[in-house]
Amino acid sequence: MEPSDNAIISRSQKPWGFPYRYQPINSDAEIRILELHPPDPHDPEALHDKLITAKLKDKPSYEAISYVLGEPIFSETLNLQTSHLAITPSLATALPHFRYLDQKRHLWADAVCMNQEDGDEKGHQVALMGDVYRTAEHVLAWLGKEDDDTESAMILLRSLADESLKYGVLPDRPHEAITRVFNGSLTLQPSAA
Repeated sequence: MEPSDNAIISRSQKPWGFPYRYQPINSDAEIRILELHPPDPHDPEALHDKLITAKLKDKPSYEAISYVLGEPIFSETLNLQTSHLAITPSLATALPHFRYLDQKRHLWADAVCMNQEDGDEKGHQVALMGDVYRTAEHVLAWLGKEDDDTESAMILLRSLADESLKYGVLPDRPHEAITRVFNGSLTLQPSAA
């Protein structure tokens, strides 16, 4: 993997420097990976990171993020040493939750790792997304900030996981449990707290 610019996510309204310029990649074979660093004791809120270029055939170590895009408003800023990249509030909120406190973490997030303004690259990268998610060590899901319905949703997900095996739903076909709940052929009971 080859390092690019160091970056900091800032919630300030004033972005640093010029808009970030993506370096070209072989978009048929390479991806960018976001390397999140542990917090700086002098500025623990800032996210220090960099973009790294990697070849998929080399099986780089990373986790992919699946997140709720939210409104396509790019009001948050990913600040690099001398430039910035506009990102959505949803991604800006998710990244601090995925940061490790004691080591680097390698993540793939489409809004940062694909050049959204280069139609050719974006087309090639979108075609690779199946491979990107398939070769990731884990896929992390960010559904948004906790709200009043979060606990109920987590109970439902736990129940779906528990009941899916009990009713013969194969682990590689978890969508079957969800379908069965919604069509009424599988009833779930909240787990006792």
